[in-house]
Amino acid sequence: MPQLTKDGAWDLQLEAARTSDIWYVHSLYTNGYTYKNKLIADAMGTDSNRFYIRLGHYLEDGSLLAFHGEHLELNDAAANPQTVDSFWVSYLRKLDHSLTVEFTAGLAHLDNLNYAKGNSDTDYLVKIKIIKPL
Repeated sequence: MPQLTKDGAWDLQLEAARTSDIWYVHSLYTNGYTYKNKLIADAMGTDSNRFYIRLGHYLEDGSLLAFHGEHLELNDAAANPQTVDSFWVSYLRKLDHSLTVEFTAGLAHLDNLNYAKGNSDTDYLVKIKIIKPL
């Protein structure tokens, strides 16, 4: 929804995905397909669900503040399906005509980590990214 308010300062993005064992298989790889340690396929895997929401607010100075949330249910057919709940905040600001900075901070909570019942973990993320076109 590109415009939640009349002034266009707020927007909303909603996504949902469902994979099955018929049309999404990466067989050998349990954490996504990699090439030279770069992820090139979705780690979501077979028989899984993803729900994503992003609420964005465009500030008067042209920067973007966004709140993100994601819920993953991985391999529903497993005895102990793994779930991941993530929340993060991002801030994107153009410094000049050729330089942009992005700041991201968030956390992800994993239940049934490695498909082991009761095994859980929480990961934290802080990232600063400077973007300059080539």
